[in-house]
Amino acid sequence: MTSTLDLATRHYTLYSTGIDLSSAKAPSIEDREIYTAAMLVCSAADGDLHEEEEKWIVGHQAAFGVPQSILDNVQELKTKWTYDEIVVKIKESLTLKFTRRIFVLHILTACGADSELAPEEMDSIRGVASALDLPEDQFEELLELYNQQQEVNKKLMKCLWKESNPYE
Repeated sequence: MTSTLDLATRHYTLYSTGIDLSSAKAPSIEDREIYTAAMLVCSAADGDLHEEEEKWIVGHQAAFGVPQSILDNVQELKTKWTYDEIVVKIKESLTLKFTRRIFVLHILTACGADSELAPEEMDSIRGVASALDLPEDQFEELLELYNQQQEVNKKLMKCLWKESNPYE
Protein backbone atom coordinates (compact mmCIF):
# COMPACT_ATOMS: atom_id res chain seq x y z
CA MET A 1 0.00 0.00 0.00
CA THR A 2 1.35 3.41 -0.99
CA SER A 3 1.42 5.99 1.81
CA THR A 4 -0.28 9.35 1.49
CA LEU A 5 3.13 11.02 1.68
CA ASP A 6 4.45 8.86 -1.18
CA LEU A 7 1.40 9.73 -3.28
CA ALA A 8 1.83 13.44 -2.53
CA THR A 9 5.55 13.30 -3.34
CA ARG A 10 4.94 11.52 -6.65
CA HIS A 11 2.16 13.94 -7.58
CA TYR A 12 4.16 17.08 -6.73
CA THR A 13 7.29 15.87 -8.50
CA LEU A 14 5.48 14.70 -11.63
CA TYR A 15 3.35 17.80 -12.07
CA SER A 16 5.95 20.38 -11.07
CA THR A 17 8.98 18.89 -12.86
CA GLY A 18 7.86 16.10 -15.14
CA ILE A 19 9.84 13.55 -13.09
CA ASP A 20 7.95 10.31 -12.53
CA LEU A 21 9.25 8.99 -9.21
CA SER A 22 7.58 5.64 -9.77
CA SER A 23 10.19 4.90 -12.44
CA ALA A 24 12.96 7.48 -11.91
CA LYS A 25 16.28 6.60 -10.34
CA ALA A 26 16.64 8.47 -7.04
CA PRO A 27 19.63 10.77 -6.65
CA SER A 28 22.28 9.71 -4.16
CA ILE A 29 21.95 10.78 -0.54
CA GLU A 30 25.07 12.92 -1.00
CA ASP A 31 23.60 14.73 -4.03
CA ARG A 32 20.36 15.40 -2.14
CA GLU A 33 22.35 16.71 0.79
CA ILE A 34 24.43 18.98 -1.47
CA TYR A 35 21.27 20.16 -3.27
CA THR A 36 19.62 21.03 0.04
CA ALA A 37 22.73 22.70 1.46
CA ALA A 38 23.21 24.76 -1.71
CA MET A 39 19.69 26.16 -1.40
CA LEU A 40 20.31 27.00 2.26
CA VAL A 41 23.72 28.59 1.66
CA CYS A 42 22.58 30.63 -1.36
CA SER A 43 19.46 31.80 0.48
CA ALA A 44 21.67 33.02 3.33
CA ALA A 45 24.16 34.78 1.03
CA ASP A 46 22.61 38.15 1.92
CA GLY A 47 23.53 37.53 5.56
CA ASP A 48 20.10 36.25 6.59
CA LEU A 49 18.40 32.93 5.99
CA HIS A 50 14.86 34.25 6.19
CA GLU A 51 12.29 32.04 7.88
CA GLU A 52 10.23 31.90 4.66
CA GLU A 53 13.28 30.74 2.70
CA GLU A 54 14.01 27.95 5.17
CA LYS A 55 10.36 26.87 5.27
CA TRP A 56 10.26 26.76 1.45
CA ILE A 57 13.45 24.70 1.27
CA VAL A 58 12.38 22.18 3.90
CA GLY A 59 8.85 21.86 2.45
CA HIS A 60 10.14 21.57 -1.10
CA GLN A 61 12.70 18.94 -0.21
CA ALA A 62 10.12 16.99 1.80
CA ALA A 63 7.73 17.13 -1.16
CA PHE A 64 10.54 15.81 -3.36
CA GLY A 65 11.04 12.82 -1.08
CA VAL A 66 14.33 13.82 0.51
CA PRO A 67 15.05 11.40 3.35
CA GLN A 68 14.03 12.41 6.85
CA SER A 69 17.69 12.13 7.90
CA ILE A 70 18.51 15.13 5.69
CA LEU A 71 15.46 17.12 6.80
CA ASP A 72 16.34 16.44 10.43
CA ASN A 73 19.83 17.89 9.83
CA VAL A 74 18.89 21.20 8.20
CA GLN A 75 20.51 23.15 11.05
CA GLU A 76 23.79 21.31 10.45
CA LEU A 77 23.52 21.69 6.66
CA LYS A 78 23.34 25.48 7.01
CA THR A 79 26.99 25.53 8.02
CA LYS A 80 28.32 22.10 6.98
CA TRP A 81 30.02 23.64 3.94
CA THR A 82 31.00 27.17 3.02
CA TYR A 83 29.73 28.59 -0.24
CA ASP A 84 33.08 27.83 -1.92
CA GLU A 85 33.00 24.25 -0.62
CA ILE A 86 29.44 23.78 -1.94
CA VAL A 87 30.54 25.01 -5.36
CA VAL A 88 33.40 22.48 -5.35
CA LYS A 89 31.03 19.69 -4.27
CA ILE A 90 28.66 20.61 -7.11
CA LYS A 91 31.51 20.59 -9.64
CA GLU A 92 32.70 17.19 -8.37
CA SER A 93 29.27 15.58 -8.63
CA LEU A 94 28.91 13.40 -11.69
CA THR A 95 25.12 13.75 -11.72
CA LEU A 96 24.11 17.21 -10.46
CA LYS A 97 25.14 18.81 -13.76
CA PHE A 98 22.24 16.97 -15.38
CA THR A 99 19.85 18.83 -13.08
CA ARG A 100 21.40 22.22 -13.83
CA ARG A 101 18.27 24.05 -15.01
CA ILE A 102 15.90 22.70 -12.38
CA PHE A 103 18.56 23.05 -9.67
CA VAL A 104 19.08 26.72 -10.52
CA LEU A 105 15.32 27.32 -10.70
CA HIS A 106 14.88 25.73 -7.28
CA ILE A 107 17.65 27.91 -5.82
CA LEU A 108 16.07 31.02 -7.37
CA THR A 109 12.73 30.06 -5.85
CA ALA A 110 14.26 29.29 -2.45
CA CYS A 111 16.13 32.61 -2.40
CA GLY A 112 13.00 34.45 -3.48
CA ALA A 113 10.74 32.85 -0.88
CA ASP A 114 11.13 36.00 1.25
CA SER A 115 9.86 38.05 -1.75
CA GLU A 116 13.31 39.38 -2.57
CA LEU A 117 16.28 38.20 -4.59
CA ALA A 118 19.12 40.12 -2.94
CA PRO A 119 22.21 40.96 -5.03
CA GLU A 120 24.36 38.65 -2.86
CA GLU A 121 21.90 35.81 -3.42
CA MET A 122 21.96 36.44 -7.16
CA ASP A 123 25.77 36.33 -7.14
CA SER A 124 25.72 33.01 -5.28
CA ILE A 125 23.10 31.57 -7.66
CA ARG A 126 25.19 32.63 -10.64
CA GLY A 127 28.19 30.90 -9.05
CA VAL A 128 26.22 27.66 -8.69
CA ALA A 129 24.99 28.01 -12.28
CA SER A 130 28.58 28.38 -13.40
CA ALA A 131 29.64 25.33 -11.36
CA LEU A 132 26.89 23.41 -13.16
CA ASP A 133 28.14 24.66 -16.55
CA LEU A 134 24.83 26.40 -17.21
CA PRO A 135 25.31 28.85 -20.09
CA GLU A 136 24.57 32.49 -19.25
CA ASP A 137 21.75 32.74 -21.80
CA GLN A 138 20.01 29.76 -20.15
CA PHE A 139 20.47 31.35 -16.73
CA GLU A 140 18.88 34.57 -17.99
CA GLU A 141 16.00 32.61 -19.53
CA LEU A 142 15.38 30.81 -16.22
CA LEU A 143 15.52 34.11 -14.32
CA GLU A 144 13.01 35.68 -16.70
CA LEU A 145 10.69 32.67 -16.43
CA TYR A 146 11.04 32.68 -12.64
CA ASN A 147 10.05 36.37 -12.55
CA GLN A 148 7.11 35.76 -14.88
CA GLN A 149 5.97 32.82 -12.76
CA GLN A 150 6.05 34.98 -9.62
CA GLU A 151 3.84 37.58 -11.31
CA VAL A 152 1.40 34.93 -12.56
CA ASN A 153 1.26 33.39 -9.08
CA LYS A 154 0.37 36.79 -7.55
CA LYS A 155 -2.37 37.32 -10.14
CA LEU A 156 -3.68 33.80 -9.64
CA MET A 157 -3.90 34.16 -5.84
CA LYS A 158 -5.65 37.52 -6.26
CA CYS A 159 -8.14 35.92 -8.66
CA LEU A 160 -8.73 32.83 -6.53
CA TRP A 161 -9.38 34.79 -3.36
CA LYS A 162 -11.16 37.91 -4.68
CA GLU A 163 -13.49 38.13 -1.70
CA SER A 164 -11.19 36.69 0.98
CA ASN A 165 -9.30 33.58 1.88
CA PRO A 166 -11.38 31.81 4.54
CA TYR A 167 -8.37 29.78 5.65
CA GLU A 168 -6.24 32.70 6.81
